[in-house]
Amino acid sequence: MNSFRFTVSLRFFSKNVDPQEICDQLRMKPKWMHKIGDQRTSAKGLPIAGHYDLSYCTFPLVRQGAEELSEMSEQYFAENLEQRC
Repeated sequence: MNSFRFTVSLRFFSKNVDPQEICDQLRMKPKWMHKIGDQRTSAKGLPIAGHYDLSYCTFPLVRQGAEELSEMSEQYFAENLEQRC
């Protein structure tokens, strides 16, 4: 087993799918989400120049124990996404 640490997230980018629809379909709460055309914001939520040119949402996938990346992703998708589709 490797001794390095890692984090994994599931990310979606789209020009024509509402990110809320993705959240609803996956039954997951996103860490970050914005819709195409929305005012851009900083990590603290303050407005910054410009508008988002893509819709985006990201979901952190939580590591259970000390599993390897391949084990983690295989287990996550087998247990979660197959049941939700």
